[in-house]
Amino acid sequence: MVSQFQSLLNSYGDDVSDKSQTLLQIITKFASAYCSTIEGTARNIETTELCGGARICYIFHETFGHTLDSIHPLVGLTKMDILTAIRNATGPRPALFVPEVSFELLVKRQIRRLEEPSLRCVELVHEE
Repeated sequence: MVSQFQSLLNSYGDDVSDKSQTLLQIITKFASAYCSTIEGTARNIETTELCGGARICYIFHETFGHTLDSIHPLVGLTKMDILTAIRNATGPRPALFVPEVSFELLVKRQIRRLEEPSLRCVELVHEE
């Protein structure tokens, strides 16, 4: 029984003299394997399903892209809303150009609509 455990112990290799160096090597190997999986240069490429960088590309272009295509940019924004925002930003004198304040106000409101689909895309990539 002792010889069995001794052979098991010997199979783990020599004692670790520099723990910091060993930890750094392990992290470096993991980072290299992770990067090669994302870049598609890993040795063991999956043939039955998308994985790594290909899956992220699919999520970004197909899933997220279709979601963005389905969002109409002017929903909830009428011509009257735009005119009112411009008039409120110009005060008593008419403006030659669209004031930045009204533009930022209207655009920020529309950009907020992209938050949920963007967070969902991040979740899908994180799960991958």
